[in-house]
Amino acid sequence: MTRLRSALWLPIFDDLADPTAVARLAAEAEEAGWHGVFVWDNLRWRAPVRQVADPWITLAAIATSTERLRFGPMVTPLARRRPTKVVRETATLDQLSGGRLTLGVGLGSDRFADELSATGEELDDRRRGQMLDDSLEILAAA
Repeated sequence: MTRLRSALWLPIFDDLADPTAVARLAAEAEEAGWHGVFVWDNLRWRAPVRQVADPWITLAAIATSTERLRFGPMVTPLARRRPTKVVRETATLDQLSGGRLTLGVGLGSDRFADELSATGEELDDRRRGQMLDDSLEILAAA
């Protein structure tokens, strides 16, 4: 029998750029019977957004304020992250949460907030795809 699964996905901008607010929301979601909370992994967003939280700090706050809830980034563009740092971050978060981390990964996009071009990241989709594949190999090996 398959049970219905439910999750929140949160753009951690402006009012939700406060990790303690997101942690409280995650705890309330868990108490209400939700199964997961996932946060966007962006460095910036277009106006009128002014504040963007760090997803890894926010995920740590979620991990320590919940007991059963699955959580993770939705979706981490591995091409703009150092794979060895992601290995350490994910292993630590998974340990902190008792194995509840779900790591969503992808290419990322410059489409909505120009965050790749604004931060000097790779813009070519094929190149980012190769970087994603390379990063996944490093994660799997670790």
